[in-house]
Amino acid sequence: MLKDIHSKLGDILRQASYSEPDVVYIFVEIRKILEKTGEGDKYSSINFYADWVVHSELMGRRAYERLKKLEKIFTEKKTLYIDIPVIDKAKDFISFLELKKEMSDFLTANNLPIDIKEKSKWSIFLNNLLNVLSDCPLRMREEKTLIKEFVFKPQLTSDDVVFEIYLNNGLCFSGTTNFTYLENL
Repeated sequence: MLKDIHSKLGDILRQASYSEPDVVYIFVEIRKILEKTGEGDKYSSINFYADWVVHSELMGRRAYERLKKLEKIFTEKKTLYIDIPVIDKAKDFISFLELKKEMSDFLTANNLPIDIKEKSKWSIFLNNLLNVLSDCPLRMREEKTLIKEFVFKPQLTSDDVVFEIYLNNGLCFSGTTNFTYLENL
């Protein structure tokens, strides 16, 4: 069975381009491999996105952990204003550098094609990932937290990362950055 999963995943990864269903399928097949090999803990970012792509909203432990990291950025600054320094500090949350590294490590360790990390394929992969995640929020279950939810919004252009952060006090912050900016942080 594991050999079949590797074969199917390899076929998808060798494609010249990826669609939204391909992106979801890639995460699902990687997740199957991680479950079969027991290596899920080595790839926390992959597991997080594998959960997120198959849900209309995410409220579990992984969502809570991610949102607490984002909340810490707000509480350290002691302001509710999002500016470039806040975005810089939030780069791990809104960038995909950790995911890219884990994908590369996972694919290499499993002798699978690593073309996905090439700039043009990675950009297509991320655009489709953002399309899948768009309007599928990460939500906090607790009301005693500062942040209520984080959501990616539909992109303005293919390089955009558009997001909104809703606070429990009713405030909402919107932000836009782009892949080029995030890759250079």
